[in-house]
Amino acid sequence: EEKQKCPLPYMPSNAEIIDPKEAYYNNDNVNVRCNRGYKMLGSSVIQCIDGRWEQPPECIRLVPCKNPPTISNGNILESSKQDTYVTDDVVKYGCKSGFHISGSDQSTCLNGQWTTSPKCT
Repeated sequence: EEKQKCPLPYMPSNAEIIDPKEAYYNNDNVNVRCNRGYKMLGSSVIQCIDGRWEQPPECIRLVPCKNPPTISNGNILESSKQDTYVTDDVVKYGCKSGFHISGSDQSTCLNGQWTTSPKCT
């Protein structure tokens, strides 16, 4: 018995299929991910049932953060620098010679705001 073929799944903008295939058949699953800076609403796995795909997840834009706060006698470590920052991005700080970090050495972007910034004392 020939397997029922499925059309290629429709993906909303800002979403993509992980490891896409050239052809899909009934009961096949695809894994979906959102582009960086977007958050998934819905399931990351959709299935083809009777030749039709389940509704793909929605990818909602995360609120970006402005540049992370600067701290006196310290700076952001190069490895954490990015052009844009979104929720869950973390920057790490280092202190100038002779200064020590008090509290956490990092700050996290959360819904457009940075969590507490470290101090160098």
